[in-house]
Amino acid sequence: MGILLLSLFLVGTFFGIRFHVFVLIPALACALGGTFAIKIVCGEAVPLALLHAGLATAVLQVGYFCGMMLGSMAARGHIFQWQSISLDHRPNR
Repeated sequence: MGILLLSLFLVGTFFGIRFHVFVLIPALACALGGTFAIKIVCGEAVPLALLHAGLATAVLQVGYFCGMMLGSMAARGHIFQWQSISLDHRPNR
């Protein structure tokens, strides 16, 4: 379950950086349905499968929010600031 949650967080982060919020609706539906189906097939109880599916969708949303914030900060120049390197080491006069 930990690998699934980590991968959903990374997918949510990618979606947050790259896409608008409308991509989150089909992604949440796929995460909810896929996680629920996998847990039922593995033989877990329905309430526990619903809990895991809800946790998966929450982690996807948190990843989307983190990616959205990271993309916004990168667009404004708060992160990834590259300063030019001067090869001239003489003092300014």
